[in-house]
Amino acid sequence: MTQFDRNQLADMVLVSFTRQAKTGRRKRFEIRGCAAVARQFYLEWKDANRRNGINDWGHGDEMKDEACRVAIEHYRVSLPGLKGDPPVTLEEIRALMERPAGRRE
Repeated sequence: MTQFDRNQLADMVLVSFTRQAKTGRRKRFEIRGCAAVARQFYLEWKDANRRNGINDWGHGDEMKDEACRVAIEHYRVSLPGLKGDPPVTLEEIRALMERPAGRRE
């Protein structure tokens, strides 16, 4: 190994160990996935109520909470290897579900 090769190798090692970690908040994909499931369930439920002539006015909050519970259960069933409760809470899903579409990311 020549001096040039050693210098190149040292530079590569230095770069690989001094690489900056990505900054910013960690994206929690499980919450975003649950929020998408909950929102879709809620919208389909509202649509089914409208088509069947069921007046759900004033029950939106309860329906959204139940949609969040369904999303958490769906998460639990779709990942059978998960021990205990999923790493998401109803409040986190509900908060993300309430955001405008452009801010849900």
